[in-house]
Amino acid sequence: MCLCEEEIQETDLSLQMDRMRQWWDRRMPASSDYCLKESLYDNLLARFCGPATTVFVRCITRPRLEIRTLGQVVSELGERLACLVLTYRQLELLSSRDPLVLLTGPPGTGKTVVLTLRGLQWLQEGHTVHVVSTRPESFSISKLIFQQLQRSCQEASTTATTRVMLHDLDFRRKSDREAVVKTLEGKAENDHLYIISDEYGGNESDMASCYQFFLKELHKRVPHLHFWAAVLRRASRSKVLKVGKLTEPLRSSPVVQREVQRGFRNLRDVYPYSREGVPSPWDGPEVIRLRHEGKSHQGRWPTECRQCGRDIGEKLRELGVGAKEAWPTSAVPNMVTQGPRPHSSTASTMHPVNENIDHLAADATNTSSTAVKDLEAPTTPRLATTATPTTPETPAKVKVVRRPEPLNFRDVFVLTNTSDLQDDPESGHVNDVVVGMREAGMEVRVVRSKTKDPDGWKRDVEDTATAVTDMVTFSHMGDVSGLERKVVVWLPGLPEGVEDEASVRKQEDMGCLYAVSRCSVQAIMVDVLPETPT
Repeated sequence: MCLCEEEIQETDLSLQMDRMRQWWDRRMPASSDYCLKESLYDNLLARFCGPATTVFVRCITRPRLEIRTLGQVVSELGERLACLVLTYRQLELLSSRDPLVLLTGPPGTGKTVVLTLRGLQWLQEGHTVHVVSTRPESFSISKLIFQQLQRSCQEASTTATTRVMLHDLDFRRKSDREAVVKTLEGKAENDHLYIISDEYGGNESDMASCYQFFLKELHKRVPHLHFWAAVLRRASRSKVLKVGKLTEPLRSSPVVQREVQRGFRNLRDVYPYSREGVPSPWDGPEVIRLRHEGKSHQGRWPTECRQCGRDIGEKLRELGVGAKEAWPTSAVPNMVTQGPRPHSSTASTMHPVNENIDHLAADATNTSSTAVKDLEAPTTPRLATTATPTTPETPAKVKVVRRPEPLNFRDVFVLTNTSDLQDDPESGHVNDVVVGMREAGMEVRVVRSKTKDPDGWKRDVEDTATAVTDMVTFSHMGDVSGLERKVVVWLPGLPEGVEDEASVRKQEDMGCLYAVSRCSVQAIMVDVLPETPT
């Protein structure tokens, strides 16, 4: 009765009770044994909780996966999106022998994948590969590519790890440009130099000034320069670089793609997504929206609000983030036993390209430089479907259907557009939103300020890029450019040097856009109401 109390109208309570009693009497056994039998329990469960809880349908195709919660959806879709599939356009670029290439396209179209695979090809040919970070915003993705190249070579049991070098440079200061050119010129071997640079230029003015100057000067001094770079914004025509356009979305759900596309619609220098590929059979979970409003919320911005932190933490808990044990598997009769997961539990802890680039590393190191077509992604590991034989003495065993593993803390980014991030419990300087998330049970690591603590910021960004520590990362959006996570929370804040409301709103919209572009499956947005004049 408690389960259906809300459905009973007070005016006809006695009639409802009579009908319930009649229904119960019809289903009770005629004997004096009133023990609740399993079949009766199933009928009760189906009546009150819905038939989906007990129904069992025999299918021609045996199910291999059981998903019941939104958190399981996010976890599984994140793993599947991490499966590397090279498009025809990507293979065409990798098959070319163009030495100077600039990849451009919207987020999640495989630019980083192509750069990493090109680096593996160069290593296989015996060259030294230089991964160059050209500005602070590109350091995180440069560190990831550097680590991935090293890891792939180790997996392939080669000595090429010593031929991968990471350079943290800054091209934007005119006084440093000549020194940067000389530094890389000195790394050339027999007039040959191989460079990879992701997140190469921030905007059109950057590309037109210092970056073009750097490339032209370096090309003059190193005749056999091989330079592959990637940018988000549309590149202008260049006499030096061949532009390769990648616009087919690969790394995020259709819901996230639409959010990103809406944001980029007003930017003329970013290519829109194309729909040349196979349509996705799923749409992905809807964006979760929280609101920074009410008496329990403090401050003008969510970063100043402890209640917002609690709300975010509770929502992440609902998704199963940080669960120490996997969700229980489900016992189903006459079901084949499933094998291990297609990816290890750490597949998503680094970057979506990691797991499958490792598989491609062996191909890259065993493939001739002209046969790039052999770099096509190998078949994704499948779950075993071997039935267990039975004998008359041993009845058929109950088989197990796999459920996705819970989301880790490291699968979550909490991003903002303010650089005033603090986490110093000893002095009491900690952002209130961080305190709230920790009160809700979240393990949070705050990326330190690169202006106040450059060394600490560098260590934090390196750890975030490689995801060694299982913690939620709270960071300025620019510190994680190029990286991706299954869950991304957007927290609007007050950007530096912005005071008027119109400029604040514009910066907030742009920050939201770049934050969502770091998300592969589940986006969580904290909305702030416009400030009303007093």
